[in-house]
Amino acid sequence: MKESSFIISPIKFVCMNRKYELQFHYTRYMQIRGDSGTGKSLFVRDFATVKEELPQYKNSAIYDTRNYKDLKKLSKHCEYDYVIIDNADYILTEDVADIIYENLKNQNKTCWIIMGRGLYSCTVSLACIGRLDVKEEDGYYHFTVNYNVI
Repeated sequence: MKESSFIISPIKFVCMNRKYELQFHYTRYMQIRGDSGTGKSLFVRDFATVKEELPQYKNSAIYDTRNYKDLKKLSKHCEYDYVIIDNADYILTEDVADIIYENLKNQNKTCWIIMGRGLYSCTVSLACIGRLDVKEEDGYYHFTVNYNVI
């Protein structure tokens, strides 16, 4: 699948004592893997907290175990700028994976962030799979994506 030539900006924001800078790697699809307690759901909660305050993130959808039934409403022509799915191990069905793949294939504007422990059939390339890395600096916890792990 050939990616269009536009630049994908990293997701950057601060929430309390945490700074996030999540860079997409080659495609508009990012899969964050990791065990429990590695910051995946914390990122999702923090993103939900700041998304209404930051114009670049207002047009975003977040799905987790509380509203996973709404995933069925996604279409093959998604209009969100970002779709974030947390706990994908439990809520990502084959039908939703197909919708994600179709959106990527159609090269619409949506950027997808999938959080979970497994590999999913909508994974475009192993190069888009990473984990959250965190380091403490200047009184903040800095979260980035490390793509050099699978």
